[in-house]
Amino acid sequence: MKVAFIKQHWDVFGPWSSVPWQDWETLFKFWPGKASLWEATCLLKADWYVIPQQTSNWYIQEVIKHRLKPLTEKYVTNITKTDELPLHQYDIVITLDPILPHLVVPPGVVFAYFCNENSDPNYTASLRKPFGKYDLFLAHALDAPNDFDHLPAAVSFPYPRHPKLVRKLFAKHKEERVWVEWRTLTTLARAELYGPKAEGVLNDLQKKLKCKTVCYSKVNKSPYSITDPPAFGDAKTYLQQLGACKYYIAVGRKGGAGQGIVDAASAGCLCIGDKTRPYHRIICYPDMLCDSIEEAIQKFRKLREDSRLQKKVRTWQDIKLFDEFVKRPLRLLKKAVRLKRGNA
Repeated sequence: MKVAFIKQHWDVFGPWSSVPWQDWETLFKFWPGKASLWEATCLLKADWYVIPQQTSNWYIQEVIKHRLKPLTEKYVTNITKTDELPLHQYDIVITLDPILPHLVVPPGVVFAYFCNENSDPNYTASLRKPFGKYDLFLAHALDAPNDFDHLPAAVSFPYPRHPKLVRKLFAKHKEERVWVEWRTLTTLARAELYGPKAEGVLNDLQKKLKCKTVCYSKVNKSPYSITDPPAFGDAKTYLQQLGACKYYIAVGRKGGAGQGIVDAASAGCLCIGDKTRPYHRIICYPDMLCDSIEEAIQKFRKLREDSRLQKKVRTWQDIKLFDEFVKRPLRLLKKAVRLKRGNA
């Protein structure tokens, strides 16, 4: 199954260059910001294309508001003209946002898209029906139907993961330390981005947990984790530091589906999560879901002292991770190809 990702020039997610699949490490040379789609790219062995700017949608307006557009214009390289995209080479073409609603893809090619932000009005509209000529809307907040029997369709679809690779590269040696998600810290500190107040919350938590407590905060000091100049390869540092931690806590955060906890599970961390977040409810062992940071502290103490519970938590997480973030996305993509080619 051959897959391509396509994004537009001012989109800060993913690699900042058209780059064919070569290997996991090459991607980091072009990749600032969040790491989630890096795993998906490695699992699917997908090629990436950056095309000229197509739309100025809600997400792009956020990029402009945070003054990131000039950075993309300065640092994004190897832009591919839309009419030069080799679409015939692929089984599935996935765009970030519905940026090409009128594009005609070759027969048999599945045409799909994510919305970068689930707060984008296009996301809500897509839950009813994909835009234009698209076959699939991939709802990363998991608020669409779980399956489909025809195209076009919207389907709950998390960013696919590659835990075997992540653990091989970044989680060989675990240390007795806790990673606390930066959004938990900023929420408790009543701050928008990571800074001195969040650092103070982190220090207080370390005293209460009585365990080394960390958060890789460098990229979280700026919107969309993009710095000036962009920190290419910083996602690798993030995964290295996350992979060294034995525990992960993310509770009481503002908004979002909770994708960071899947980073942690993929890196083999024992996770304590929030009952209100859909990704947390999938990944976390039921007794590791919490209503508050105080409850999370108590459950961490229990988990740290009980090796049998640790084994149960790890087994549960791995089953859910491989079933819901590896096997299920692959099955849905293959099903879409069969439907598009009329042999379902």
